[in-house]
Amino acid sequence: ASADGTDPLPPPDMARLLYRLGRCQATLHQPAEAEISYSRALALDTTLAEARLARGENRLLDLQRVAPALADLHLGHQQYQRLGRALPLNYLQAEGAAQANMGHYLDARAIYFQALESQPEDGRTLFLLGRLAQQMGDSATGCAFFKRGANQRYSYAVAEAAKCR
Repeated sequence: ASADGTDPLPPPDMARLLYRLGRCQATLHQPAEAEISYSRALALDTTLAEARLARGENRLLDLQRVAPALADLHLGHQQYQRLGRALPLNYLQAEGAAQANMGHYLDARAIYFQALESQPEDGRTLFLLGRLAQQMGDSATGCAFFKRGANQRYSYAVAEAAKCR
């Protein structure tokens, strides 16, 4: 028992609580606080893939810390695979975006295609593949992906498809 007479939570339970706190902080647009909560959760339980993936997404999208984001997303992805679990689409997209941002275009492409396998008509994934094709110098393929994304009414894909001939 602690000084106030209550029993402290076991580390795995406290880690899950800190992970959930981090999710709330991220939702409230408090990325620095979310980073701390996710990191504290992982210090208590390094196998908590959800916290690792959430921290990676937070680092990429909100803190613009691409290299550490990619490390978290990649490790979280591996942890999910070892458990035989499918990685949620948003984390596949984030990992692909981090790979592309680091200039690892072929790795990004492979990850985006994993995302497309799980949801073949996802407009955001189609848009990301179009953007990646453009970065790789293939505007025709980029336009083809933008048009497919536009067919799914994904607004960014619609805007890019309108620029295609």
